[in-house]
Amino acid sequence: MKPGQNWQRIRARRWIQHPDFNNENFHNDIMLLKLWHSVELTEWVGLVPLPEADHLVSPGSECSVAGWGRTGVNTTTDKLQEAEQEVVSDSLCRERYRHYNPITMLCAGSPHANKSAFQVNISLPKATGGTGSCSRGRSP
Repeated sequence: MKPGQNWQRIRARRWIQHPDFNNENFHNDIMLLKLWHSVELTEWVGLVPLPEADHLVSPGSECSVAGWGRTGVNTTTDKLQEAEQEVVSDSLCRERYRHYNPITMLCAGSPHANKSAFQVNISLPKATGGTGSCSRGRSP
């Protein structure tokens, strides 16, 4: 597939993983990427606004989730994935995932859906905010 108006392929010049990332429980599962060049903003490719520090997300809210991680039971990908998902309650996430931390993470999607944050990533770190996005925690 060749890049078009709805997506772009840009190599990362540098990867900066959170210094306290924990692969066992996914705490601090966030990374900064420095790209080789600027992104061309289009109708389909844009910026994701960060939330205000006191912005909370309610179960049932719609949000965009993005990440690498699992695309199947034993399958992972090195391509960034994105999907629109529904935020799930902390109580359901605690029941299903022993490492779920509602202070720094949120769950989105359905364990029965094909495109779900339950499969892409057990739970999401403090993510993005603004219209159509979601966040959790004390600060972005």
